[in-house]
Amino acid sequence: MRKYASEYPDLIRIVDQSVQGVPSARNKGILESRGHYIAMLEGDDMMLPNRLEK
Repeated sequence: MRKYASEYPDLIRIVDQSVQGVPSARNKGILESRGHYIAMLEGDDMMLPNRLEK
């Protein structure tokens, strides 16, 4: 991932955080985001091709 983050710094950022649980990681991701939209994807979700389009 670090390779892609260095190649595409405007698209990919890596945010490190000590282990504090899923809700804390999600909140940190939301606070660090820079876009207009946020799409959540849990471990048991399927990312279908048109998910974000809908």
